[in-house]
Amino acid sequence: MFDPREVGRRIREQRKQKRLTQEQLAQAVCISVQAVSKWENGESMPNIGTFPALCKTLGVSADALLEICRAAASSGYHPAHPVHPCFFVLKIRVQ
Repeated sequence: MFDPREVGRRIREQRKQKRLTQEQLAQAVCISVQAVSKWENGESMPNIGTFPALCKTLGVSADALLEICRAAASSGYHPAHPVHPCFFVLKIRVQ
């Protein structure tokens, strides 16, 4: 499972690296500034429909924001399993 606080922390970190304000990110993703604030404070998570624009604006992949490999490893991955869970990453088409 994904921790909304950690996802929010990564969104904030990436936004600041891009030197974007919450308002600029909100405009780029077509959402409210309040939604960005809630993400960054771990009060909510972006919905799947916002991920393509969010990832494109921040210049990162969805698996980087969600840390899918780390989440899979912490969920009980064991080397004896035939397929590493990181192979099941979230693939989003960014246009």
